[in-house]
Amino acid sequence: MSQLKFINNNKKKEDNPKRIHTKNICGCKLNYFIVLLFLFLFCIFYKIHAENTEERNDVRRILKDNTALQEYVLKDKSKFGNKADMKALKRFFGIINDVGLNKEQSVVFVGGTNDGEASKHILHSCNSITFYGFEIQIDFYNKAKSALRTFKNVHMVNSGWSDKVEHNLAIGGARSTAGLYDPKGQRGWKLQKNTISTVLLSSFAFENNINETIYVLIDTEGHEPKVLRGMNLDSIDNQKKFPIIQYELGGTWAQHDNRHSNDPWDQKKTAIYLEQNGYKLFLIGEEEWLHIESDFFYFRYK
Repeated sequence: MSQLKFINNNKKKEDNPKRIHTKNICGCKLNYFIVLLFLFLFCIFYKIHAENTEERNDVRRILKDNTALQEYVLKDKSKFGNKADMKALKRFFGIINDVGLNKEQSVVFVGGTNDGEASKHILHSCNSITFYGFEIQIDFYNKAKSALRTFKNVHMVNSGWSDKVEHNLAIGGARSTAGLYDPKGQRGWKLQKNTISTVLLSSFAFENNINETIYVLIDTEGHEPKVLRGMNLDSIDNQKKFPIIQYELGGTWAQHDNRHSNDPWDQKKTAIYLEQNGYKLFLIGEEEWLHIESDFFYFRYK
């Protein structure tokens, strides 16, 4: 796949009402992952867009700069929306199974398992992998543990991920959605009775003798930057350990949000951090992984 280059002066203006509401992005450290897997991804992307010459040329033309790429996503937002990752997970782990990686040595981390819905998509496709699921809400931790009990090599952990080890942290939320903060009434969320501790994912992997994973899924309601910093991806060893990372985007993201102590990282800074450490970025769609660069993101913040 040719690398897409974007024109910086074509970014959205401050008063432009259009916003990108894609929900999931995937960072791939391709030089440390299996080349065959990348070839599969490339073939899927090419097959979708190359069914006829006219369509292929249209796609090349529309992806020629950053603004056009945003328009391409906005044209059919549902393809890159909140539920697109479920179909993408089934597709991805179908490939994992096909290339012979459905085995105990293949490790998957999921942060924010909730009741185990996404985790079941993964484990139904690859039932022999070693799976670590983390959930901060005790009720949903127990639900996920029960839902996944029939699969072997499943380890559920009632802890959160962050960039430092902390204890007795507040949990705020409503129903199945929660985060590591006192919401103080925002969005109708409430402070829960239980508290939680956090771990650095890089430290957890080291302490449990996990030398490599095949996939890390982060769904932590805006806490994603802290989770990524806790993976210490500036270390080459950790880049090898975490070759493919999926994380969620959305309105609860860190910068300028007091629920996350006004974390300085916005979506673009996070993308730049991953690029600087050798990762390629893909928007996760129902039928494709769409290659982007950090300039894809624009912000209203001054």
